Amino acid sequence: MTVQVLLFVAIFQTGARPVLAALAAPGRMTLTLYVLQSVIFVPVFYGFGLGLWDKVTLAQCLWIGIVAFGVQIVAAHLWFRAFRYGPLEWAWRAATRMTLNIPSVPSSRQRMNAENRWTA
Repeated sequence: MTVQVLLFVAIFQTGARPVLAALAAPGRMTLTLYVLQSVIFVPVFYGFGLGLWDKVTLAQCLWIGIVAFGVQIVAAHLWFRAFRYGPLEWAWRAATRMTLNIPSVPSSRQRMNAENRWTA
């Protein structure tokens, strides 16, 4: 694990920074994306839904996964233009703090900082 973190930090310091920065938004809403992915793909692949688990090749599964992750990256970036947390992340935070007084919409200053974060 330590080697993986060090490798990620080393790669982040290179020209791959914009590519890795694109993963920041999905990383901030992993619970929401995980649950949503399960809600969508379990009925698609298991027998109580479309039952495609035995009709799709491994290569097709790989492409479905790559496209789904790409859609999740775009959706996460669009979500964070308007909100501070993912929906399930907000609910989790509200439940652990036992209050609904968790700001879900970022202030205009925070929104401006987020838009200009990777342009420097």
